[in-house]
Amino acid sequence: MFGASNSCLTYSFRGRTFEFVEVVNQTGLNAGTINVTGPNGTRTLQQPSPGDYLLDLAPATPGLPGGIPGLGQGASFLTAGSYTYQGTGGSDVGPFTATRNFTDGIDWTNKNQLGTINRSQGLTVTWNGGDPSEENIWIFGASFAESNFLSGLPLQSLDEVSGAAFFCSANAGLGSFTVGPEILSALPVSAVISAPGFGTFSTGSLQVGAFGIPRPFDAPGIDIGFFSYTNTASILTDYK
Repeated sequence: MFGASNSCLTYSFRGRTFEFVEVVNQTGLNAGTINVTGPNGTRTLQQPSPGDYLLDLAPATPGLPGGIPGLGQGASFLTAGSYTYQGTGGSDVGPFTATRNFTDGIDWTNKNQLGTINRSQGLTVTWNGGDPSEENIWIFGASFAESNFLSGLPLQSLDEVSGAAFFCSANAGLGSFTVGPEILSALPVSAVISAPGFGTFSTGSLQVGAFGIPRPFDAPGIDIGFFSYTNTASILTDYK
């Protein structure tokens, strides 16, 4: 989902998540053990299934991966600096090393003013920081259709809900980017639902941050590899 700089795309989805479904079937490749080394030491990525390597590097409260906002958390493994991924090699992919810089990301300056978004007026996102030589700005929004969320909807029926999402890529040096009404019009009006213990909230969301411009690397057994990263923040919002 890395689009050209200063461009957007939209897509529709069905189900409890708004994942972008790739049209090309993928087969996981075994690359052995992969370690990541940065300013704060070395960690080993987990491999829950062939080809899937995962590791939560964010601050965490014991027993709660990723932590809880507002609660005391441990130090993050991720800080600005150089990071190296090194694979030992496995049955499908040979040994490799890939290195690149990770920045402090950006400061999303108008995050608190975007609790409601009028689709007909467009959406302007502003930020400070960002390294145009290393990253672009990631702007992602999604909304579940109002008519899908009926009172008392059973959990299994949530697989039938639908909605739409957009993704935009902007040059980090701009400082602001406007998502036009022609993009936002693809999203449905957000459902507003009530949940016991959580109150009333919208099913719309907006995510803004930085993603590393993909850098190629070589490894035996693959035609081409790319190294990137994302560093984002999210809010719930109401698309009207």
